[in-house]
Amino acid sequence: MFGSDHIGERDTAARTAHQMITDHGMTWEELFTPARIWEEGLTDRATARQCLMWPSALTDWEFDFLQKLAGLDQISPKQMSHLYRIAEKVEAVAIGESYQ
Repeated sequence: MFGSDHIGERDTAARTAHQMITDHGMTWEELFTPARIWEEGLTDRATARQCLMWPSALTDWEFDFLQKLAGLDQISPKQMSHLYRIAEKVEAVAIGESYQ
């Protein structure tokens, strides 16, 4: 129906689709946002990138740190310590989302 040449049919199809989405308690943004699933056993750089998928769980400093870390070839022990602390926090948020 969205491809119809008739504007009334397209309007009806759009209204119906919107109603179906909102009836299920969703938004268009949620519908088209890829699912975020926490993965275990990633490399340090991949863990940093994964944490960046939950920006609302991060402070500004943590976000900047993870962006820099994701681009490094080697990570120091101190950086790994920060990464693991941040990853634990983000994982708790990520797992909490999957149970909602």
